[in-house]
Amino acid sequence: MLSPKTVNVLGLAPCSKINQKKTIPQQNPNKTIDLLVFCVILIPEGHIKHIKIIKHIKWLQRGTKMTFEKPDHSSSRLLYLQIADIIENRIINNELKTGDRIQPERELCKSFGVSIDTIKQAMAHLEKDGYILRRRSLGTTVISAGKKAGSSFKDRKLVCFVICTGASRQTEGSATFHELIDGVAEAAKEKKLQLLYKPAGTDKTELDFEGKEKDIAGLIVGGNITPQHIQVIRKTQIPFVLIGDVFQKERTLEYADVISTDDFQGTYTAARHLLSLGHKKIAYLSPHFNNYPWEQDHFNGYRQAMKDSGLGWDSRLEIETCSNEIGKAQIAIKELLNSRVPFTGMICSISSNLYFGVMKALNEYKIRVPDDVSIVAPEKMPGATYISIDPYAVGTAALERLTDRIQNPGWKPKRVVIPYTLNISDSTREPAGSGAGEKMNETAKS
Repeated sequence: MLSPKTVNVLGLAPCSKINQKKTIPQQNPNKTIDLLVFCVILIPEGHIKHIKIIKHIKWLQRGTKMTFEKPDHSSSRLLYLQIADIIENRIINNELKTGDRIQPERELCKSFGVSIDTIKQAMAHLEKDGYILRRRSLGTTVISAGKKAGSSFKDRKLVCFVICTGASRQTEGSATFHELIDGVAEAAKEKKLQLLYKPAGTDKTELDFEGKEKDIAGLIVGGNITPQHIQVIRKTQIPFVLIGDVFQKERTLEYADVISTDDFQGTYTAARHLLSLGHKKIAYLSPHFNNYPWEQDHFNGYRQAMKDSGLGWDSRLEIETCSNEIGKAQIAIKELLNSRVPFTGMICSISSNLYFGVMKALNEYKIRVPDDVSIVAPEKMPGATYISIDPYAVGTAALERLTDRIQNPGWKPKRVVIPYTLNISDSTREPAGSGAGEKMNETAKS
């Protein structure tokens, strides 16, 4: 037998106690219980050759089946985020304690009434936030009652600007978009960050960072952002911020920070400028009036300015081209001119191509800017009055939100709205006569 002295040196109870039959006390069924199993090879005292101690053999139990409230399928918040919120609240409120095991994902599917893919996304989200640990064949365990602290730009100095390409919003060759890229680059340089550029077409199923994934702190996503792009970007599991909304009927959901422009204010400011010069008949030209939320904002800004002036609006002067093409804008303005509806001012909204189409049509009919018609362009054009945003302000806002998301455990998505600035140049002046309508009548008489 081992003497009590020898056993105590090993940190074990005396043999008489070891051999006593013990009853395992009732434990929280949600806990993982550690059993210490001692395998001792006994040799006459003084001739101990081996004492092998095997520790921490887990008594694995299935997680307790908890009752969870169902997610709201009519909510704009994604289902997997709703489920992650529900489980997160249980952890924060100590209903699920550190060390508790969460029931298997297949059972969670039944509890929440969702697919296995949705549950896997929710679990991945909770694991990324540091609440749980998932291990194959061992299940899911709560490891913390609070979010883990994020990484920081001290560890990773690389930010990737993902440029989403597509037909709806011009990126290649767009002066405004290139200014935006320059603004982000300037803001990144000021923060001593390196900027990597990565194009992403709608045919991409994943982003190839060429082995630099571990060096990338976050993504700034801009351009022609579609739901397909978002799916690819979220697969990277790298924090990201959007510059502009996703091209969809609804506004971008609350899963990410969005740096957007105050489109209502921009067009309202343009219309108020023309009104202040004395224009009363102001035409409004846009690809669409309400296909996307920002188009509706621009259109509402125009109408509100006309309403606030006490003049109201003339629906005959509201031109929807149904396209960003120069030729379609040219045809639309020629039809307006041929209708002889008088106007002295015009706002070209959203697309620079509309401005080019307007100028072609006016030139064809020998209508002069600004003598016959004053025009406000949607972005910087030589000699034109235009509305614009500060690209550096956009870049700075994007990096600040990205920093907050990376470093702040309590991060919540936020929409940052950047206002437009009116830049007055040679394409606007006080009206002279009844404008384009009068010019067309004079041409017809001659």
